Amino acid sequence: DTTYQRHPWTTATCREESSKSSLPPVEPQQGWTPLVEWTVSPDSAMDCDAEGWQYAIDFYRDDQFWGNDKTGLHCRRRLWSRSFEDTMGGLRVTPNDALLVSRTVSDPLQALV
Repeated sequence: DTTYQRHPWTTATCREESSKSSLPPVEPQQGWTPLVEWTVSPDSAMDCDAEGWQYAIDFYRDDQFWGNDKTGLHCRRRLWSRSFEDTMGGLRVTPNDALLVSRTVSDPLQALV
């Protein structure tokens, strides 16, 4: 997240496990059911390579330091998305709802790996 804290839905026990995973190591909490599989969601406003990765020299919060050229850079990130349904309360959440949901359920839709 933006404070560099571990996401509460993360299942990986270490960074190496997370970095080797082909999908985000995230499982929803009880009451949330995935509606679709994970997909890479390159931000059209940002420069991404063909696989949706962005590169930087450090894990900056500010997006201006991220781009699609990996030359000389050793940090990378990509945005994943997935739609969920709150089976306890009937709330349906899609990636377009991410900003609204992130304020209420700890951002279940996006994982940076």
